[in-house]
Amino acid sequence: MDTITDVNTDIDVFGIVQKGQADDRLPATAALVVAVLRALRDNVSAESVDNMSCSRADMTLTQLAMGLREHDGFFGISFEHAIHLGVAQRMQPMYGYVCAALRNMFGWDWPIESVIYGIEKRDHEGFLGRFDELFGEDPTLVTVCNKGTPLTKELFTKLRKPKEWLKLPDDLRGLYKTDLFFGSREQRRWTSVSIKSRSGAVEDWPGIALAIYPYDRKKEKVVGDFVMRNMGKVTAHLPIALDDSFMFHFHSAFRLVDTLVEKRFDQPEQRVFYDPVERWLANFLCDRRKDRIADVEEALAKQIGTVETKSVYLPGTSGLITDPEEVWKQLPNDLKQRLLFSALPIYAESPTLNSILRP
Repeated sequence: MDTITDVNTDIDVFGIVQKGQADDRLPATAALVVAVLRALRDNVSAESVDNMSCSRADMTLTQLAMGLREHDGFFGISFEHAIHLGVAQRMQPMYGYVCAALRNMFGWDWPIESVIYGIEKRDHEGFLGRFDELFGEDPTLVTVCNKGTPLTKELFTKLRKPKEWLKLPDDLRGLYKTDLFFGSREQRRWTSVSIKSRSGAVEDWPGIALAIYPYDRKKEKVVGDFVMRNMGKVTAHLPIALDDSFMFHFHSAFRLVDTLVEKRFDQPEQRVFYDPVERWLANFLCDRRKDRIADVEEALAKQIGTVETKSVYLPGTSGLITDPEEVWKQLPNDLKQRLLFSALPIYAESPTLNSILRP
């Protein structure tokens, strides 16, 4: 097995501080490997889980590979989990992008959390149980989109009756299209987010405030077309370039796990993973193919490092940043422009537009 001595091991896989250096690739890629594994585990059918006589929580890597029958949709669900982990663990530059978008669209200045939701959509009762767990018996989920209607207990009861969905206010009606919630438990304010694997799949829904998707900077013209496409609509777009460092790490993690699933986590030939970071991670997973996925995640975190951080580190800066205003200042100008334009259709009639949107 390759040694880990060639890479930086001072960073917790679940508290990523990505400095943009080559030797920091391991923790970032490892964190997103975890996201892909979780996504695929949740994507194993209930029938396959029953046939393996194990719970989803006790599933091993080998059982995961055996339980996945087809790969259609794996990229999309993995990307969804990656965005969730990126925001929840404040991975850069994803966390900075999201903070800047929500700050300039809604004036949010507090640390942003992420709650995953997409998986629960397939199981109506399961989702409602999860919703109760997250928001309590008297939830007040505010989707900050158009009217920003609070989801009160009275409205929440309508979620228990699928036929009642259409009777919800416009900005709550699209909740079933939500993949993630971004917001704050302490502030009790949340917004609905749609995650798509390509720009063409983005739909404009009243209950969705923000759409995130990858795009090819070389093939897709974003700024001009992006603004025109959103005029008069309620969903703002946050495209993430394929050559962005976050997408680079995600593609590396997805390719690695997808390849190992095909091989049922048997040790691949060295030429399959010529990149030293990918090869180290592949060997690490294959050596533990009979271990529970949860145990593999824990072992990976311990191996890579145990330094925790709740601060934000932006590439190209000289220190840790926690102030949202500073996060905004450090973002590239073209991204600032896209974020500002994306907010205009939503708040075109807002009296606080000038205070929220600052170049």
